[in-house]
Amino acid sequence: MLAPTPGLQAHTVTSYGGTGRAMVPAAAQAFLARHDLKTLWLPVKAEGEWGGYEGPEPVQNGFFGADHYRIEFALLSVVRDAKQPQLYHVKGKNRYKGRITPFSGTITITKVYQNPPAKDVNDQPVPQYTVVGPFELREDATTPGSGTFKGTVAADVTVWNDGRVELDVQPNTAAANCGYKFSGQWVSARTGQVKPVLWGDNLNAVSRQLFSDFMVGERMPHVNPKYAKLGWNRIWDNDEWWAETPANATAL
Repeated sequence: MLAPTPGLQAHTVTSYGGTGRAMVPAAAQAFLARHDLKTLWLPVKAEGEWGGYEGPEPVQNGFFGADHYRIEFALLSVVRDAKQPQLYHVKGKNRYKGRITPFSGTITITKVYQNPPAKDVNDQPVPQYTVVGPFELREDATTPGSGTFKGTVAADVTVWNDGRVELDVQPNTAAANCGYKFSGQWVSARTGQVKPVLWGDNLNAVSRQLFSDFMVGERMPHVNPKYAKLGWNRIWDNDEWWAETPANATAL
C-alpha cells in the first residue's frame, strides 16, 4: 500500500470547487521538484502502427469574447524552469478567425491538491492530484491585434507507480472534467480592451460551462449546427495549422 503523502492540510478545497486536500507549501514544492509536469500540456506521439497521441491532443478548442467565438490553442513547447520547479516556460500558437498568432509566457503552479486515489489493474492505489496556478501568455507584439492572455489553469494529474505523470480526468476538481482548463481573460496591447477566454483538453466539458446545448446527439455527439456561425462549422479540420509547414486541410 502507498503511504499517505506528508504535509496535507485536513480540509477540503472550497475556493476551487474541488474535494482534494491541499498540500502545505513545503510538501507541494517537494512534489513539483520530484515530478516534471510538462506532459500534462504536451502531446506525445504514440508508438505503434496506429499513430495518434498520448496525453492531450496537439490542438485545444475554446471560447473567446462575449460571443464565445471559437479559438484554438497549440502548446508547442513547455519547459520546467531549472531553478523554480513550479514555473514552466511556454511557447505556442493560437488561431482565431483564421489568424495565427505565436505566443510565449509562463504557467506557475501555486497549489497542489491530493485527490482520492484511483486503482490500477491489480487493484492497487494510484495517486491522483490537481494542480492549480496562474498563467500568462503574451502574443507576438508584431502581430496586429495582439494582446496577453492571463488567468488560472487547473489540471488533473495521475502519478503511476513507475513515476509516469499523465493528464487525467477526475471528478469534483478545479479542472471541471476538462483534463486541464485555462480560464481568464485577454487584454489588448493597444487599447486595453478585455475579453473573456476559456479553453481545455475536453471540448465537451469546456462547452458545458457556457452552453447547455453545445453538443447534441447521443450515439454520435456533434456540435449543435446553431453554433456554426461562431466558427464551429469545421470542428474536425485536420490541417495542422500550428506546424511550420502546415499540411493540407482535411475536414472530417
